[in-house]
Amino acid sequence: MLYGFENDKFYIEYHSCKRQVRSLREECDLRARNLYDENDKIILCLSSGLDSQVALVSFLKQGIPITCAFMHMPGYNDVEFHNLKILEKKHDFKAIVIEIDPIKIGDDCIRLATEFDANPHHLLHYFFLKQLPDDHNIIQVAHDPWIMTTKTNEHYLVNSFYDPEISRQHVLSSMGRRGEFKLFGDSSELFLSCIQDEIFTYFLNCSNYFNNNKVRQVHRYDHYIKPLLYSKHWGNELIYFPKFSGWENIPWMQKFNKYDYKKICFVRWAEVISILTSSTDISKKFYENSFEEFNLTFHT
Repeated sequence: MLYGFENDKFYIEYHSCKRQVRSLREECDLRARNLYDENDKIILCLSSGLDSQVALVSFLKQGIPITCAFMHMPGYNDVEFHNLKILEKKHDFKAIVIEIDPIKIGDDCIRLATEFDANPHHLLHYFFLKQLPDDHNIIQVAHDPWIMTTKTNEHYLVNSFYDPEISRQHVLSSMGRRGEFKLFGDSSELFLSCIQDEIFTYFLNCSNYFNNNKVRQVHRYDHYIKPLLYSKHWGNELIYFPKFSGWENIPWMQKFNKYDYKKICFVRWAEVISILTSSTDISKKFYENSFEEFNLTFHT
């Protein structure tokens, strides 16, 4: 995923796939292999959620050496820490556990968030990475597609400068580490394998069912579609823990929970598909816009 600013306007750039796209599982395995080939010193940020489990299995099932690291915030994400122990037993590995006190570093997170123009909870990872080996590439998995659907059933792919994928990459790539910060889902091929899967297509077809039942946009794919999609390809190799995070319960974080609809791109779904599936090598930038520019009414 490429992004940047031109004339003070945020943009997101989509690239056509460079080869024929395989199944979601095959693309995840290829991504794991490619990341290892780039640098055999890699650390996977393992939250115990489904996304990071998929990456973990992609490395382990191919015999690729991988170190895992978990950010433990005692009193806030103890459920995830318990889940980590279950995963360690299932897959026979031992993760590095870094303890972070979110109260102690709260003021620093807010200060750096202003400096980097980022959501403060992304700065928790800044202090997490500072305690990991400097020469390792850090792999994080955060690539849930965010689809918004109009009341007339038109689909738009949404990207914002404040999305976890972009915001964290922006912050953590600026730390001056020798190793790089890499997103596991950051390839056109892997992305297309996900959004063209039949289960994702079913999700698009019934989007207004979620809309009319008042299911929040952020919960639709993450809570309902992703478990089915992953179950199709990984079955019981994954453990389907209930969805938890942890940072939302940090007292100073409560004021930052609302999503800010600034520096955001709404891109027509059909146009994204057209670019990704093009038989020629193309790319296109889409610049920040707004609901008003499209004269659209979304379910929110």
